[in-house]
Amino acid sequence: QPAAREDGWATDPFEPVIRDGRMYGRGAADDKGQVFFHTLGVRAHLAATGRTTPAVNLKLLIEGEEESGSPNFRALAEEHAARLAADAVIVSDTGMWDEETPTVCTGMRGLAECEIELRGPAQDIHSGSFGGAVPNPATEIARLVAALHDENGKVAVPGFYDGVTDLTGTERALFAQLPFDEATWLRTAKSQAASGEAGYSTLERVWARPTAEVNGIG
Repeated sequence: QPAAREDGWATDPFEPVIRDGRMYGRGAADDKGQVFFHTLGVRAHLAATGRTTPAVNLKLLIEGEEESGSPNFRALAEEHAARLAADAVIVSDTGMWDEETPTVCTGMRGLAECEIELRGPAQDIHSGSFGGAVPNPATEIARLVAALHDENGKVAVPGFYDGVTDLTGTERALFAQLPFDEATWLRTAKSQAASGEAGYSTLERVWARPTAEVNGIG
């Protein structure tokens, strides 16, 4: 996640600027901007009511490890559970569909990661002398990756979908009402085609279905 002028930024990424009514800077959209506007909401509430403190108790929790999976957040939440107890929680890390469509996000996909290490011969060996008789780590990695999904795009790992709640008919209908332009979405991804679990739309796949992805082979 580059953050330097030479990586394509028109201005210093850590010095927010406003151009044509939009703010540009590191985190302006994800998600320093959302934290900032929550703060502005508190300020607007105080200004509108003439109060010096909010009308309800507010607890602001800001952590900076979300982009790396928040490895310490669970321990923090468990240690300070009593102090963090609340009737409602507002999370900043969401967005709006567009400028004209208000959005209420009611759930997010989580994150789990693992690393698999395969070991073969301790040196580079000649395929003419050893090929077909010595295990090839590259071949085995390809076999593992291919086995992650079945022919319908469903994750084939046993127990992967345990506890997963499927979309209701109402939820699917609400998704379908959104003016989703898949061609534009594909251009954003610089991809020629969409794929994934059969029986679900693109929005349903990226918003409501768990996924198993390979993020690197080396």
